[in-house]
Amino acid sequence: MNKLKIGQIFRYPKDKERDKVEIDGYPNFSFYTDLPNENLVQLESGINPIGKVGNKNIERTPAIITRSSPHKIGS
Repeated sequence: MNKLKIGQIFRYPKDKERDKVEIDGYPNFSFYTDLPNENLVQLESGINPIGKVGNKNIERTPAIITRSSPHKIGS
């Protein structure tokens, strides 16, 4: 299974390609978050929770992903 690391920089292109490991020399976000038979993990502006999952009558959010664009400081 692919793992994301805190602080790791990913490429998040407009056209999502789950089969490419890298795009422009950066890890491809869609490849590393590809869940078979599930929707794409979206990474739009701000804070993005991934859909809740249930297990043994407990509902959990598997991850909360944040996005930043250092080149857009102050906007």
